[in-house]
Amino acid sequence: MIRICVIASAALLPGLIACGPPGSPLPDPGADVEAIHEVRTELRRLTREGDAEGAMALFTEDAIYFRPGEEADEGKAVLTPYWAAPFENYVVDIDFRADEVEVSGDLGYVRGTLTYTGTPRSEGVSPVSAEQRYVWILRREDDGRWRIARFIRHQAPQ
Repeated sequence: MIRICVIASAALLPGLIACGPPGSPLPDPGADVEAIHEVRTELRRLTREGDAEGAMALFTEDAIYFRPGEEADEGKAVLTPYWAAPFENYVVDIDFRADEVEVSGDLGYVRGTLTYTGTPRSEGVSPVSAEQRYVWILRREDDGRWRIARFIRHQAPQ
């Protein structure tokens, strides 16, 4: 009888530990997915407004940005000027459509298609547009907010 209780207790212990202390909230994957969708929406809004600094607040300090045919950019200090450069000549709109969003603990990812449109701010500048595939790896930071840790873009098939 004692052996059964010890075995049963040992079998239940990992589940009890995973639940956390009594009264602690259980993780809500639906809320996490919604928070990640809010990052997509907020990045689009800030990009439309030409707010590179605000957009960079959605990235982790150690973020890495991979672009097709280019070396990876590492860290917000490197990403900020790159992100801001188009705003001088264009009103930029990036529509981040999500085909898949998954969360596991403090990590999540988004896989989707982005449509980039640059509308010239002045005459003599040609409009630009592109459609690409993207993957974001996001991390929930100590403040509870989801931020983009890795941003990977590649050319959509023609």
